[in-house]
Amino acid sequence: MELTDAQLAYFVDNRLKLPKGKRSEYLAQVDRLIANFSAAAKDDDLIGVKKFLKTGSLRKGTVLRPAGNFGVDADVAVFLNSAGATKYDLSRLHERIRRLLAKAYPNKNSEDFTVQPRTLGIVFRDSGLEMDLVPLIPIEGDGDFGWQPSSQGDPPVKTSVTKQLDFIRSRKEAYPRFTALVRLLKYWRNFHDLDDCLRSFTIELLVCHLQDTQGALSLSKTDCCDSSSMSTRPNCAIALPSRSAEHRVPGRRTASSFLTRATPKTTWGASSPTPIATRL
Repeated sequence: MELTDAQLAYFVDNRLKLPKGKRSEYLAQVDRLIANFSAAAKDDDLIGVKKFLKTGSLRKGTVLRPAGNFGVDADVAVFLNSAGATKYDLSRLHERIRRLLAKAYPNKNSEDFTVQPRTLGIVFRDSGLEMDLVPLIPIEGDGDFGWQPSSQGDPPVKTSVTKQLDFIRSRKEAYPRFTALVRLLKYWRNFHDLDDCLRSFTIELLVCHLQDTQGALSLSKTDCCDSSSMSTRPNCAIALPSRSAEHRVPGRRTASSFLTRATPKTTWGASSPTPIATRL
């Protein structure tokens, strides 16, 4: 069935978007984690935290409200002492950060901390916030570039959180329906249990690509679409499939979806759709 722009906007605002005031609450919780982690790491001169930078869906305003086993995701880049990187084993860096995080939250269970391929995850079960700390070894110069080490021995990846944020922000400003479409695609992704292979940032980049190559999409004009397919042409409404009985409940994951896959995030420039991810 085809839905109008007004119907889609209502669904996004009332089912997918965080309720009013909740984003500020989650961001305040992120700020508390930064303060607690800073206190726990202040005596670790080897890591030597230089600064934090909030990123991810919560910062960019594309986050979904929690549903089922899907919480609210937030990322925090942790810029470390570049000189200290030569004095400790980078492959053990994430475990080192996990111990500091456990020190900051001594009452949390050990399973709430997860060493992932390039991040350190922590879950706050009461609020539903799922946060990733992203360690970065700073690179001198403009753009907040840094090397993102691996916990599995893979080569570091060069990235810039600032340029990622600027890239997405420029598309949001040019396309008023950007966040609504991203949320709809994330909901579709979660509905079909594709969260491990279709990352949120990938969805954002796909929407950016469509916008850059086809112009701003209008969800309210349906005259160029038929009822049997979803057109890729601009100025076209989204045709959502009807929900059949065998579909899983949105937010319900299968056991296999909890497996961690070593899929590094792609890093993009602020004004170009060309990937700038670089390996050592």
